[in-house]
Amino acid sequence: FLMIRRPPRSTRKESSAASDVYKRQTYGIERVGDMLIQFALLERLTQNQFPLMGMCKQLTLLACSFASYFAQLADSKFSPQSAALTMTFVCTPLFTLPGFKVSRALPVDLTKAVSINSAFKVKSDTPWLAIASELAGSWHQSSTWRAVIHQCSKVSTDVPKSLQKEQAILVLSFALAKACLFNQDIYSLLQDINIKTLLNILGIRRDDVVNALDANGSLLFCPCLLYTSDAADDSLRVD
Repeated sequence: FLMIRRPPRSTRKESSAASDVYKRQTYGIERVGDMLIQFALLERLTQNQFPLMGMCKQLTLLACSFASYFAQLADSKFSPQSAALTMTFVCTPLFTLPGFKVSRALPVDLTKAVSINSAFKVKSDTPWLAIASELAGSWHQSSTWRAVIHQCSKVSTDVPKSLQKEQAILVLSFALAKACLFNQDIYSLLQDINIKTLLNILGIRRDDVVNALDANGSLLFCPCLLYTSDAADDSLRVD
């Protein structure tokens, strides 16, 4: 008879430990990779100056920071780094659409609290999120993250369960960053039924949002408070 000998218990433990180390190393490499890609992407987006670049960059950094913060709280497929990177792609039209390059006032639409596609009144033949998703593909991002970006055009309850939490993190973070910088009315935003739905999906409380604001206090300012909005009176514009 052929005898099949099992490896000694010590060998099996060593193999398991080596596997765990490999997984941790791989996970760490993925996180560092996301950070490096985000840095390179921001460098590329901001290499050509335009009047509103400071404000566009501030909105991007704040939205990314919120996404990273909420990714740590919610049980999702996002790591803090992948959430920040994906959010950076969501914000790329701020730097690529011609309307932002020539304008001297950011055309914010404050009437649509949780819509990314309609967050700004700027002309484009291609929807905002389609631009973001296409650029993510050009930067060789995974099909999963590109799908999450695409799903941000939908109401969160209509998003497939497999992508729902990731979508909710992006939409919540973008809406919160926009509200913080342009109308400072976070209380009203948290009363919005769509925001309540996002918090419920993520298992995040209002206190967690307040803590996120406190954690990102250094980013809660606009380099230049200059924007236009149908919801704002002309007297509130600062040149």
